[in-house]
Amino acid sequence: MKKFLSLLLALTMVLSLVVVPARADEKAPEVGGDLSITVPSSITKGDRAVQFTLTGTPTLANVENATDEQWTYIWNIGSSFTGEAGAGATTNGLTAAAATTTTGTTVSCTVRVTYKVDGVQKSVERPVTSASFQIADAILDSDISSVSFKGRGYSYASNTAAVLYDEAEANALKDAKNWGVNAAGVTVDTVNVSGSSVTLNLKKGDLTKSITVTASKLTAPSITANPATNAKTGTKVTFTLNATTSDNTRITWTYKADKVAEAPFFPTKGSAANTYEWMLPDSLETKTYTITCSLSESGAANTAVSKSVGISVSKDTNKFNYNPNVAATRGSTVTLSLSFTDGSGKKVDNALTNVDWKITSGTGASLGTKAVSDDGKTASNTLTIPSNASSSYTVAAKFTVDKKDYVATYTVTVKSLTAAISPIQNNTAVTLYGYNYGYNYGYGTTNNLVALAQTALSTARIDATVSYVTLDTIAGSRTNCYIQQTSSTSGYYTYAITGTSIGTASFTGTVYTNKGNYPITFTATVTPISTTYEAQYPEPVASYGNTYKYYVQVPAGASYYYVVGTPNQSTTPTDFTQSGKTVYYATTQSTSLYALTDANFVNGQCTLWIVTKNSTDNKLYYGQLTVYQKNYNINYNGVAGETVQFKHADFTNFMNEIAQARGDSSKNNYNNTYVTFNDVTFSMPSSAQGTLYYNGTAMSNSNSSSAFNRSTKVTNLDNITFVPNAKTSAKSITLNFTLHATKYTSYGNTRGTSVNYPGSVVISIVREDIKYTVAPGDSISFTSSDFQNFLRTQSGINYNHNVDYVTFDQSAVNSLNEGVLYNGYAGYNQVKTTDKFYYSATNYYTQNALSDVTFRASTYAKAGTTVYVPFTIYAKYGTSSAATRQVTGTVAIKIAQTMNFADVKPADYFYNPVKWAVNKNITKGTSATTFSPYKTCTRAEIVTFLWRDAGSPMPTTSRHPFTDVSYSMGSDFYNAILWANQNGITAGTTTTTFSPNKTCTRAEIVTFLWRYAKKPVGYGSNNPFTDVNKTDHAPYYDAILWAVSKGITTGSTTTTFSPNGTCTRGEAVTFLYRFEGGK
Repeated sequence: MKKFLSLLLALTMVLSLVVVPARADEKAPEVGGDLSITVPSSITKGDRAVQFTLTGTPTLANVENATDEQWTYIWNIGSSFTGEAGAGATTNGLTAAAATTTTGTTVSCTVRVTYKVDGVQKSVERPVTSASFQIADAILDSDISSVSFKGRGYSYASNTAAVLYDEAEANALKDAKNWGVNAAGVTVDTVNVSGSSVTLNLKKGDLTKSITVTASKLTAPSITANPATNAKTGTKVTFTLNATTSDNTRITWTYKADKVAEAPFFPTKGSAANTYEWMLPDSLETKTYTITCSLSESGAANTAVSKSVGISVSKDTNKFNYNPNVAATRGSTVTLSLSFTDGSGKKVDNALTNVDWKITSGTGASLGTKAVSDDGKTASNTLTIPSNASSSYTVAAKFTVDKKDYVATYTVTVKSLTAAISPIQNNTAVTLYGYNYGYNYGYGTTNNLVALAQTALSTARIDATVSYVTLDTIAGSRTNCYIQQTSSTSGYYTYAITGTSIGTASFTGTVYTNKGNYPITFTATVTPISTTYEAQYPEPVASYGNTYKYYVQVPAGASYYYVVGTPNQSTTPTDFTQSGKTVYYATTQSTSLYALTDANFVNGQCTLWIVTKNSTDNKLYYGQLTVYQKNYNINYNGVAGETVQFKHADFTNFMNEIAQARGDSSKNNYNNTYVTFNDVTFSMPSSAQGTLYYNGTAMSNSNSSSAFNRSTKVTNLDNITFVPNAKTSAKSITLNFTLHATKYTSYGNTRGTSVNYPGSVVISIVREDIKYTVAPGDSISFTSSDFQNFLRTQSGINYNHNVDYVTFDQSAVNSLNEGVLYNGYAGYNQVKTTDKFYYSATNYYTQNALSDVTFRASTYAKAGTTVYVPFTIYAKYGTSSAATRQVTGTVAIKIAQTMNFADVKPADYFYNPVKWAVNKNITKGTSATTFSPYKTCTRAEIVTFLWRDAGSPMPTTSRHPFTDVSYSMGSDFYNAILWANQNGITAGTTTTTFSPNKTCTRAEIVTFLWRYAKKPVGYGSNNPFTDVNKTDHAPYYDAILWAVSKGITTGSTTTTFSPNGTCTRGEAVTFLYRFEGGK
C-alpha cells in the first residue's frame, strides 16, 4: 500500500511540471477600426478655434462577451497650441501659439476603452498620430510688451504705448532707427507721425505689422509747497507735483536764495500721490528760498523743463537743554531733567507740558511719573535701574513746539559696584567679613567686605557710608565659587567662599549704607594650590631627521595635567585657566602626551609650569616640573692636565643605543635591521679645552696625510686620549664627534646604506686642589699647611690672608665604598658638615685642629679610584678676629694598591719607597705578588718612573727624535721618553737613539734625577767617593754630589759610588722616594 502511495505522489509531481501551451490562433484584445486625425488645411500663429478630429469608428477587437464598454479620447497637442483639447473625438477650439520649423509638428490622440468580461473590468488603448503639418508665422500684439524710443523703454499694453520726449527730440520721432520693440526678430521698418499718433510699421522677414503709439512732449510741471511761509528749520515741507511723467523721467530739486548759491537737495516721496517731503536742515538761514523742480526725459540737463516755487524759511533758534550722558549703578534711581529755551535763551512757557518719555533700549528698568513745572518750562522723570540691569539704557523724551517735533535722547550707562578680594586657592575655604571688623575697615583681614565696598562706592563717586554687607548665596549669584553663610547675626555676617574652578570667581551681594542699598559684585582670582613635582627622565623617541621627542607623563597621584606658560619660563604664570589648553590624561597613550623637543632643553633640562588634578581630593595643584633630557653622551671623568683614556666599547654602545632609538636597529628578534661600525671623526677642541691625541699625535688643523685632523677616520677608539687644559676652570668639557655606520635591512643583505650619528664625549673635570694617597683600610692625616698653600693660590687672595678654619662636606663621601673623615684627636669621631677645624686652634677643648682631620679608607675601597672631599676655607685678613673671605676646593684622596709583594719585606730598605711608589701609581710591580726589587732597571723604566712622578704630563710635541722608540712599546714609555727629552732630562745615547732597553747605571739615574730637579748648583764642595772625580766623570759629577748631599744616595760603600754599576728597581724607587722626601 505504501509503495502505491509513493508512486501516486511521484506521478502527481511530474504532471504538475507539464505546461499546457496556449492556442496558437488566440489574439490579444485591441482597439480596431480605420482611425486617423483630420488637420485643418492651414494654420497661422495666433489662429484661434483650431480643431482636430479623430475620424473612423473605433471597435473593441478580439474580445468575446464584453460588456459595459466606455470610450475616451486623450489628446496631446504639444507646445505649439494652447487651450484645453477636451475628451471628445473632436478637440475644443485651440490657439496656435508658435510657428513651426521646417520639420513641422504633429498632434496625437490615445483612444482608450474600458470593458468587463465575466464581471472583471479591463481596458485597452491605441495611440493615433496625425500627419506632420506647418503653423505659419505672424507678428502678434502679444509678442510685444514694450516699445523703445531713443533707447528708453515704454510699456506696450492694450495695443498702445505712451511715449514722452523732450522738445529737442521732436524731429527724431520720424526716424525709424530711433524706435524699437522687444519682439524677437522684429524691427521697425518705417514710421508715420500724425500729431501725437505715431504708427510703427514692423517687419520680420516677409511678415509685416503696424502698431500705433502716442508720443507726448514733456511739459513743465506745476508745483505747490506746504507750508510755503514761516517754515521752520527742522520741520518738514511737502511739495505736490503735477506733471506727466514716465519711469524714464529724471526729477531733480534745487534751492536758492539771495547770496546763497543754488544747491541740490533730495526730498523723499510722500505717502500721498505726487508728493515729496523735505526736512528743512538747520543750516538754512531765515530767508525766502526758491525751490526748483526740473524734469528731463532724456536725462540731459539742457533738455530739462522746470518750475519753481518760493518758500519763506524761519531759522529755528529754540533748543532744549539736558545732559545726554548719565551714569548710574545697579539698584539705583536716576533723575532725567529737561528744559526748552528760545533764541534769546529764555525758557518757553508751556513748551514741555506734554513730554512723551519712553525707554528705547535696555531691559528691566522702569520710568517713574513724569513731572512738569507749573509754567511748563521744565520737565523731568526718574529711571529706576534693577539689580540685574543691562549695561546701558536709552531713554527718549519727545515733545512738539510750534508743530515741530523735538527728541531728547539720554544714554544711561550702568556702572556696577565691583570689588576684588585676595586670590583664593581652589577647593579651599576663605572667610569673608561682612561687618566693620575693628576700628579700621581693613583691620585684621584683607577680605573685609565693608572696606572693599566702601572703596567701590568712592570709585563710583557715590557719597555714602557702608554699614554692613550681605552676600547672595543662591546658585545663580556666583561663578566659579561656592558661598556659605557662617554667621547670620544681624549686621554681623560672615561667609566662607570656596573656589571651585580655576579662573575668576564672582559673586553678588548688597551694600547697606546710610543713603540706601546698592548691589555689588565681588571677584576673586581662583588659583590652584602650589606644590612640587618629582622630576621626570623621559626616554627620547625618534622623530623627523636627527631629532627626538620627550613625552611628559602625568605626575604620580594626578588624573590629568595641562601646561601653562612657556617652557623654561622663570616667572610664575598669571593664567592658570584650562581654557584653550590641551588636557593630558593618565590613561592617554604616551605619544599623545605633551612632547618636548631637543630645542626645549637648556643644559640638559627643561622646566614646565603645569596644573594637575589630584585623583584623591580632586583639587587642582600647580608647580614647576623639571624634565631632564636623556642623552647618549659618552661620559668620562678627568683631571685638568691629566690624560683621559677613551674606550672603543663606549662608542659601539653609543652606536647601538642611538640606532635602536632611531629605528635603524631592532630591539628584538622580530626585526632584522642592524648597523655596523665604520669609524669616528672628531671636531677640533679649543686650546682652552685641551688636546685630543690619536696614537700619540695631537689633533691639529694640518692637512698633512699623517696629521690627525677633522677628516681623520678613527677605527679604534682605544687609541684616542684627551688631556684637559691644566688651567681650565670648566666643570665639564664637551667634545663633539660623528660616528659613521652602515645600516642593513636584513641579515645576509650585502648592500647597506650609510648613516651618521652625531654625538658628544662629555668629560667632567674634577678638582684635585689638595692630594693625598692612602691604601684601602689605611688612614691619612690632612696637613694644615696644604690648605694654607692652596688659599694663597686663589684669585683675590694675598699673603695677608690666612686660614681661620675649614669645614668639610662629609656627605659627598660614601662611607662603605670609599671611607670616612674622622677627628683623630677626639677618638676618631666622624666629622660633621657643621664642624669647624681651625688652622691655629687656641683651645683644644672648644676648637678642633685642622691637623687632626684624618681620612680612613674603607677596606672595600677600590684601588685606583679617587675619593673627593669638598671643603670650604674661611679666611681672615691679617690679625682680624673674624673670617671675611670664603674659598672652596676639593681634597683628592687616591686609593693606592695594597702592598702584597712577597719579595718586599718591612725590614728591607726599599719597603717604604716601594709602598710609596705603588701608592702613587709610579709602578705596579712585575706581577700581582712580586715587585722584583733586585731586577735591573732599564733606561725606559727609569724615565717612566720620573714621568709618572711628574703627573704623567703629555709631551708638547708629537715628533719623536729617537728611531728606536715607537708607540708599540706602550703609550707610557713612548710619552715618558719624549717628555724626558723635551725637558732636558735625557738627550739619548746618540742624537737618534735612546737605547730604551739598556740597563740604567747608578750614575745615569742620579743624573736623570738632577736634571729632573732643574740642575741645582752649589753641592760640589764635598766628594766622599774615590771612584768619582770631576775630570773623568764630568757629565754626572755635579749630579752625584747633589744626590749625596740631599740624602738620595750614600754610595755603594762609604767611599765608593760605583757610577757604572747597574741600578736595580729597588734602588730606583728608593732614589726617587728620597728625592721627593727631600723636596
